[in-house]
Amino acid sequence: MEIKIYKIENKDGNFSTGTMHPRWTKKGKIWQSFGAVKLHLRQFCRNWDWEDNKSVPFWQNNIPEDWIVVEITNNNVERYFAKDLYPPTATE
Repeated sequence: MEIKIYKIENKDGNFSTGTMHPRWTKKGKIWQSFGAVKLHLRQFCRNWDWEDNKSVPFWQNNIPEDWIVVEITNNNVERYFAKDLYPPTATE
């Protein structure tokens, strides 16, 4: 049975601890599914302004450019740009 786990890596080779304001450590957090890591990243994308509590007129992808989703399986490691998992920021 193939097991997959996921981590989010930054440009320094450290891993996210999760949350909206992650710390970066050597171990970081492990997500058990691709859906779970994608759902975590979704909080950095929005069409809602939480500070003003109102809708904004366009989609915003605020995932940092240097975050990499690392998929680790029994025999392989794949890397994906986290920002590419959601549509780019719209201009209108």
